[in-house]
Amino acid sequence: MMIAATAGYWIAYTGWNSQPIIVQSLIDGMLLSERAAGLLTSLELLVVALTSFVLAPIIGRFPLRGLCLTGGALVVVGNVGTVGFNGIEGIAAMRLIAGIGGGG
Repeated sequence: MMIAATAGYWIAYTGWNSQPIIVQSLIDGMLLSERAAGLLTSLELLVVALTSFVLAPIIGRFPLRGLCLTGGALVVVGNVGTVGFNGIEGIAAMRLIAGIGGGG
């Protein structure tokens, strides 16, 4: 039981705990300003929260396995897709996709 709880914790909070790394990567790797990187991260966290609020009342209507797989796939697509863009618009779109997946 304790191993499952620990694994769940690490899976659930990896995205939150990696935010400083993501911000620094946006600044160094994508050459964004600190302000732009902070804005993108804040928007991503907002989308995570909004997605969770929207799904919370209706979560029982969906199969949980499919929802988890879809959310995980969106996070992967958003994170990997971020690397393919140089402009802030494309990066923002990918971070928002990752946020939707993280909230689901």
